[in-house]
Amino acid sequence: MQWSNVGVLGLLTLSYMVGEVAHFLVAVTSKDLARSIGFGDMQCYANKTVTVSQVCAGFKVAEDCQDQAGCSWEYSGQGWEYQLLAGPAFIVVFTISGVLMGFLADRVSRPRLIAVSVFVFSLSLILMGFSTKYWQLLVLRMGIAAGEAALRPAGGSLIAEMFSAKQRGIANGIFSWGVYFGYGFSFLFGIYLTQLNVLGYGWRATYVIAGLPGILIAAALLLVDDPRDLEEKVVVAPINVSRKLSYGFLERQTEVEKTAPKTYPRMVLAAFTQPSMVLLFVAAAVRHTAGYTWAHNNVSYFSQYHEGREIGYWFMICAIAGGSVGVFIGGYISDLVVTRLGLHSRLWLLGVCTVVATPFAVLTLHLDPPHAFGTLLLYYFFAETWFSLLFTVLVEIVPSSIRSVCIGTFLFLMNNVGGNLPMLIDPLTKLDGVGLQTALYITWPGLIAASGILFFVASIPLWKAEHRERKQIAS
Repeated sequence: MQWSNVGVLGLLTLSYMVGEVAHFLVAVTSKDLARSIGFGDMQCYANKTVTVSQVCAGFKVAEDCQDQAGCSWEYSGQGWEYQLLAGPAFIVVFTISGVLMGFLADRVSRPRLIAVSVFVFSLSLILMGFSTKYWQLLVLRMGIAAGEAALRPAGGSLIAEMFSAKQRGIANGIFSWGVYFGYGFSFLFGIYLTQLNVLGYGWRATYVIAGLPGILIAAALLLVDDPRDLEEKVVVAPINVSRKLSYGFLERQTEVEKTAPKTYPRMVLAAFTQPSMVLLFVAAAVRHTAGYTWAHNNVSYFSQYHEGREIGYWFMICAIAGGSVGVFIGGYISDLVVTRLGLHSRLWLLGVCTVVATPFAVLTLHLDPPHAFGTLLLYYFFAETWFSLLFTVLVEIVPSSIRSVCIGTFLFLMNNVGGNLPMLIDPLTKLDGVGLQTALYITWPGLIAASGILFFVASIPLWKAEHRERKQIAS
């Protein structure tokens, strides 16, 4: 491992962090955006005392709310306009751009592609601070999505080439720190920086300040060289048995590719029609749906059921401490077990961690703060191993020449399902006798448990492939 590779990994992680701040800042500042721009559902709020707050929450129409002293009818930061802004406006562009970025990453300089992308989403975030219309928020939100779409396909393939298979899980774990630090810092920026009301601009100053570091990171990435070796290397050494048990699935696949050349589209199609890939997609889509449902509605949940409680610092601590530690340890353990048990063991570990995380998600919805955040910390520790392990497995079951486009296409499929299904939380919440809390029980811990089982199922084709290879070696 070269220290220059560690430096590039650091830049990739910082890029991801700024991108995730841009991604989740809308969810944290939804109420400020809605009241400033004027969109979404409206609700009755108290403007004086906690006692009146309980009375105001019972009014469902503007007339009754406004007739009560101390109550005001204001935008809540929820409704289909918010769900559209948080979900489809981002996800649709993100997924389509991800395929395009994956295609480009297999052909152009990946550091420069990432640099341009970081500049695009950073500039879009800054310009959101100057928006005065809802449609402007939508367009700039799409700009953030288009820019961030390059990070995982191009960054993931860079990591696969810069780090050996024995270090890949840890490297992907560090790269995924950007998700948890970015998500955590979105609360720091969205709540506390907005409350500081910098120069009197409130949430607008927050968006500008949050986007500025990305401009500097983009400039630094322009100085990075792409390590890609354009000349294909032919495998001539026989496969060692101990190495075969760890990474032979990938190496055997590479040898087959060399003996029976295919066109680029056919290689991609073959990669996505293998049983392991299909099952992995189903499990990932269910897991992604659960994660996005919680991420887009957690602030609203605590504001509605635990109004007035401190949540910003808690969310930041849980996301950064739980998520970043969990994803690193998960990558480290998976790198250890894969050398002994094979590639499928990464999915075994992922399935176990996801199932173990489920009761902590249930307790988070059941308990009051601060105890709810204690269980949320444990949930993130176990559940957030998934992203790094998922993409570590993904790059190991496809040929290196199509890694970037496979990552981009996988994200396209996964996000179109997992990123848009959370839109259903709004009509589900409005059903008689349901409410936001019950809807979250169903769509968060319920789907988390289901995805854990599905990850076990997805490991079966990989385990069978390892078993067949053992028999061939033994014979």
